[in-house]
Amino acid sequence: MHHAPDSSAAPAAMAIVEHGVADFEAWKATFDSLGDTRQRAGVLSARVSRAADGADQVTVCLTAERFEAFARLLADPERRQAMERAGVLGAPVTTLAVPVEDRTVRDRRLPGAFTRHRVADFDTWKRGFDALAAMRARAGVVGHAIARVKEDPDEVIVMLQGESLEALRRFLASDERKRATAELGVQGTPRSSLVEVLPLDA
Repeated sequence: MHHAPDSSAAPAAMAIVEHGVADFEAWKATFDSLGDTRQRAGVLSARVSRAADGADQVTVCLTAERFEAFARLLADPERRQAMERAGVLGAPVTTLAVPVEDRTVRDRRLPGAFTRHRVADFDTWKRGFDALAAMRARAGVVGHAIARVKEDPDEVIVMLQGESLEALRRFLASDERKRATAELGVQGTPRSSLVEVLPLDA
């Protein structure tokens, strides 16, 4: 099992773009054709996740050294027109985030979950999250990445990889996980979504 060797080497900026599509395969073909457009804007990587319970919902994770790269990309008329032709449904929701840690498994494709929540204090939450590694492993969680929302650093996005979608469903719904989450100072109810694959490999 191969993890990212050092989270300090992670790119400085991330954008998470969520939207619906009319036809995933048609949209993906157009998305793949825009690789040069993303590169010109300064985007380093672009990874696609497809919703496990609704294949017309897509999450794209973009990374760059500077947040300005995302502004250039999103404003590019070629990209906007191509995405409209590809069947994007509704207005995409874009979240800018600062990567904190990448401990994802990179030697195989694994299902994933995005969980988003606010914390009372990030450092306290992170120490508690680290202390719960054994609990996650018992539940079948094998990798994770963490990012903080740029405009609200106490809003945390956790990306989990699991041995199976069912293992992730059980973990997210478990009383043990809910108790641990509350003890770490999570405010409100976390928002979670399952994806077929969490492709965070470089």
